[in-house]
Amino acid sequence: MLGLLRACPAAGRRFAVRAEPTAPLGVPAGLFTLETPERAGERRRERALGELETALRRAGIRTLLFHRGFPHREYFLSRGFRAADCQALLAVKAGEIAACLSPRRGRALLTVRRADGYALRAVSRLAADFRYVTLDCPPEAAERLTNAVSGLGAAPEPLGFGTSDADAAVFFAPPNRPVYLPARCRVVRLCPPTPLICGGREAERFGFTVPERRRKDLPEGFYLPAVLSDAVESGKIPPEEVKITAFP
Repeated sequence: MLGLLRACPAAGRRFAVRAEPTAPLGVPAGLFTLETPERAGERRRERALGELETALRRAGIRTLLFHRGFPHREYFLSRGFRAADCQALLAVKAGEIAACLSPRRGRALLTVRRADGYALRAVSRLAADFRYVTLDCPPEAAERLTNAVSGLGAAPEPLGFGTSDADAAVFFAPPNRPVYLPARCRVVRLCPPTPLICGGREAERFGFTVPERRRKDLPEGFYLPAVLSDAVESGKIPPEEVKITAFP
């Protein structure tokens, strides 16, 4: 369950916590509003934050999505809560992002540790959009990924000595050794930052959209991709309904 946290001015002089169930994009969630007086002492503020924390824990909520400008983000993160992210959405759309942002469709590089559903989806998209695909992965994963795209007429190649003339690269995992990429290469990185990825340009200028009918239950001021990620991961929305928007 997802917790949506926002703050607003209080009508009176007391802090208050309001909670209501909601389901943005079909994701079960609770919308929690902290009403804050214009002037309030630190002790009363701490007590109100404690009440909100207790309400979240009673609801079994560990993952939080903060409203734009929510002033107490660090308090909740320091208390063991996790900020919602869009990693699952990035993973399921990684191949599509790489193809969408790459002006050239010559070669794509894919680095993975295992041939899971995300990797299979990515290699299929890359094989459909690029002339060549290079794989950096264990042999057992390479065999499964190669078999997955054999129907597309693609024959992925293993990474050579660390230099890849790739137009796009998707890293689900760090490479086993330094990989040198040309400046034109668009990089979609789902692994932690690493000096083993040399060159290229990380994909940044893109966003996600969904049909308007899907957006009606999302409260204003919350980060859409984080909710979308949860919705896609839980099967509330098929990944095909999420479109990539590239910005110039």
